[in-house]
Amino acid sequence: MRLWPAALGRRDLLLAALPGVLSTALLLAAFAPAQRTLANPANSWTAYSYDSLLNRVHLYALAQRDPHATPEEVRDRRDQALSSLDTRAAMEREFQDLPTLEADAGYRMEELRDLLRRGRPADTVQALAIAQALNASAHSRLNALRAELLRTLNAIKLSVVLTAILTGLISTLLIARALTSARQAQQARHAREAQHKEALGMAAHELRRPLQALLLATDALRGQDNLRAREKLLRIIEEQAAFLAARTELERLDGMYVNISPRPQPTDLATLLAGLDSERVRVRRPRGP
Repeated sequence: MRLWPAALGRRDLLLAALPGVLSTALLLAAFAPAQRTLANPANSWTAYSYDSLLNRVHLYALAQRDPHATPEEVRDRRDQALSSLDTRAAMEREFQDLPTLEADAGYRMEELRDLLRRGRPADTVQALAIAQALNASAHSRLNALRAELLRTLNAIKLSVVLTAILTGLISTLLIARALTSARQAQQARHAREAQHKEALGMAAHELRRPLQALLLATDALRGQDNLRAREKLLRIIEEQAAFLAARTELERLDGMYVNISPRPQPTDLATLLAGLDSERVRVRRPRGP
């Protein structure tokens, strides 16, 4: 079973599929940058570890200034602040892009660790400033990544809008083309119907004369006793019957009245009239064309 009308050709199918194919291609092209951006592990970057470090150092500084805090509580806060700061490898595992952020902040994580280990309030204040600087650099990088993602999303939005406009325009043009073709086909059908009606009228008019001749000849034949006259009437009947048989063939009717392609050309009427000369018809032709 066919999934489309038999009259629908391959070219029509390709034109009908064009908006869908174009939409798919443009949307894939639009989402490709976003896919690359989101699939990049560097773009899943967060500043959580730097926020946590700043919070631990801040709690340690508050414990140092709290007169009600016991030495054990202060030591616990310092140990928490120093967690993941034992070695350089541990620092880089805990804090993403640490060398880059250290370069941006102008401090190294080892400086913060050494200040916390000294345990003096002044050193803790300086360690807190380093933690704040590193945290600020981390959030600057995070904002830059967010801005990049926002630009990518805006580009996707623009691509989707343009795709919708373009495919809508193409769809409109294809629909207009289909409507125009349907209207032309309807007009052609109406023209054929009118031509058939006209052809039937012409055929009926042309067949009326031989039918009348047949009726007259048959009426005359009934009351005719002369053998030669009877033979003449029979010959007339045969001629008119042959004429009717030729005219009533559907293929000939179609060629004579319906599928006509007029090709006007100069015609000598004298030659045309010569074909009408017979025993019953006498033609007097002029000498000139």
